[in-house]
Order: sequence, then structure tokens, then C-alpha cells
Amino acid sequence: MKVAHFIDSGGFYGAERMLVELILAMPDCTKHKVYSVGAPSEGEKPLEIELKKHRIDFEVVRIPKFSINAAYELLKEVEREGFQIAHSHGYKFNVYFGILKCKSALKLVSTIHGYIPASFPSKLWFYQFLDSFFVKKLDKLFLVSPHMLNFAKFKSISPKKLKVVVNGIEDLESSYSWNAAGGTTNLLFVGRLSFEKGILELVETVAKIRNSGGDVALTIMGEGPLRETIAAKVKELKLQDSIHLLGYVENPANKMGNYDALVINSVTEGVPITLLESMRVGLPVVATDVGGISYVLGKNYPFVCREASGESVEEKIYQYIQKCEDQKNEISRDIKKRFAQQFTSAIMAEQYINEYKALLSNSE
Repeated sequence: MKVAHFIDSGGFYGAERMLVELILAMPDCTKHKVYSVGAPSEGEKPLEIELKKHRIDFEVVRIPKFSINAAYELLKEVEREGFQIAHSHGYKFNVYFGILKCKSALKLVSTIHGYIPASFPSKLWFYQFLDSFFVKKLDKLFLVSPHMLNFAKFKSISPKKLKVVVNGIEDLESSYSWNAAGGTTNLLFVGRLSFEKGILELVETVAKIRNSGGDVALTIMGEGPLRETIAAKVKELKLQDSIHLLGYVENPANKMGNYDALVINSVTEGVPITLLESMRVGLPVVATDVGGISYVLGKNYPFVCREASGESVEEKIYQYIQKCEDQKNEISRDIKKRFAQQFTSAIMAEQYINEYKALLSNSE
């Protein structure tokens, strides 16, 4: 079985990380190649650096920003190399695949990693509009969380074309074993510093807790367009000693053992890789109930701001602080076990393999 993956990435975030984890977990009897696409002026991409590091077969492709002819020639090249499945990981190739479906003998599939809210008439809104039409033409759509089945754009698609495959990461035997500690509650945020991550609101939440006498600190790992705005807010609130912006941190998962809880304050998500990394080491999570977060953590997990509860992240952080060490350690063991049983990259890869095989057997 030969699968070609297509992605036009702007960094090394969730979709890119999931793609690397997926290929590394695949059995040797399958062949995978990544086509990393970008504009002619773009240099080496972060994803390409990671692919090289892990010795994953890939090809650098630089084409005009939107060229049907270039996409057509690329698909023809893939066919000539004997690939059977073309797998899209983003809006651009969802659209290309939909337009070129009738001209390709390949099975065309896509993983829908999630949708960032976009307003008219932005470029992102335009891509999402095109995506909602052309994605229906593909042979299979993989959704990273069950909540996505409720999206309006998928209601008109046959259920046979939809498959939920939740993201997974490698289950490292040497992963740090987390244990609760006393003193200051050190919170951690990991992610892109953009509005949908709710990071400014999280900074204000930490300020409220500290003003009420709560002994908390926050470390922020990540870069993004809100970096300077966040730094200004921290200075305005006089929290320079309590909130630390570290910028981009390589392998943040290796640092998770130094913190008491991960906080996810997003307004939209799929299944964050950071959430899975946290569960892998048993680091408790305080999170908003968006995307697949509550599904991954489980219906009885206590620190998710579920809509029906009306509770805020601030209240959930207080609840976490008030738990004794034994209770925190029990929660840690539970989420670590849940990760190992359901959300490893090996489990994810097996589900993709089964779906690929079913697609190919149906075409015979």
C-alpha cells in the first residue's frame, strides 16, 4: 500500500505533528511520502525540518498559490509513482482534490483537523467556503473528534464517507511519571499565541486569582501574533514575576513534569496534541469544553468547563487547587491510563490502515 500525503503548512502545529506521528506509527509494509507544498518564494518549512529529522520520505513542492494545473500535474506524478491513495491535510488540497476528482484514479481522502472561525471576506473564510463544497466529493473524510459529526457541512455527506479517527501520539515508556507537589500552583499554557486560544483571557484569570489571594503562576510556551499584546497585558497587570513568556520551546512535553496543571482556554479546537502529551505523563488538565477535549478526557473528568455547568476556567482552577495531593495523583493516574488505552499513535495508525484497506478493496 502506498499513500501520498499533501500539506501546505505554515508551521509545526497540530496537523503537522499528527502527520509525523501517523507515519512513524505505520507498519513497514506500507509506504508513505509527504508532499510539502508552498509558494515559490518560501524557504525550508518547519515541517520539512521535522520530516528530515525523522527520516520520513518527502518532496518539497513549490507552486503558485492557487494553481489547478500544477496540482493536476502533481497528482499525475503521484499516480505514475504507483501511489494508490492521496491524503490531504488542509483546505488547499481538499479543494484541489474535489476539483480534480473526476480526473484522477487515486483514492482521494482528507483528515479534517478542525476549523478556525473566519469572518467574511477574509482569505480563510474564502478557503473554508470552497472547502465546504469540494470536500464532499472526496472518497473518505477522517474527523479527529466525534463532535465534528454535528458540523452542518457534514450533515449532507453520506455517513459511509465519514470516519472519526482521534489523534494519537507515541506512547513513550520513559515518559515522566507526574506527582502532585505543594506550594505555588504552577500552571502551563502551550500553543500558538492567537485569539482562538483564549490566552489573553487566561492572563486576566490568573490576575483575578492572585488578587483574591490564590498562589498561582503561569508559564506560556509558544509564539504567535498576540505575543506583544500578551506581554503588554502582563506588564499592565504587574504580573511579570508570576507570568512568564518563554516563546517557542522545543519539545515542551519534556518540561511538563515541572508544572502542576496544563490549562487550555481555547474557543475552538479539534483534539490538541498538547492535551495528549499532558495525559501521557499524567499532568492534570483544566480546560474549556470545546472540540474533542471532553471526549478525550472522559465524561467524569472534573476540570472541564462543560456548558451545562456554567463554570469558568477560573472556577475550575480553584477547584483543582483545593484538591489534596492524593486526589490529584489519582486523577493523574486515571488520565495516563486513559491515554495508553485509547489515544496512542499505534491505535490511530491501525484505524487509518483499516480504512485505507477498505477503500482499496472496494475499488477492486
